[in-house]
Amino acid sequence: LDNNQPRDFNGFKLYPDGDEDTYRFVATEDEFNFCIGSEPYRTTIQLLDVPSNRDFDLEVFENSCGTNRKVSVNGTGATESVTYDWDGGCGGDDDKTFFVRIHSFPSSTEPGSCEAYRLRITHDRR
Repeated sequence: LDNNQPRDFNGFKLYPDGDEDTYRFVATEDEFNFCIGSEPYRTTIQLLDVPSNRDFDLEVFENSCGTNRKVSVNGTGATESVTYDWDGGCGGDDDKTFFVRIHSFPSSTEPGSCEAYRLRITHDRR
């Protein structure tokens, strides 16, 4: 995933009940000719267009499936969002790998929906 280029991924569905979707992506640091100190970044993962009768949760891990976990649980039909602020050092490879899990909230009483949701990932310098 390149810097300053929000990416939307469309057409994904959680159906039937109990289904979950998982994704992996790499946020890359810039290649600068001039760097002082650190290179600060912000990576935001958003779950958009959640069906109005569904309660989806967003769970994100940084660098592996067990580290630096962040969760967004805003309720039925709500947008979910997780943000990571991180610093890359001058020189070397400071790319970050993120693992994303989207699932229905376990107590959801509504039947599954064939309506699609949208995943947006934004990665840029702070």
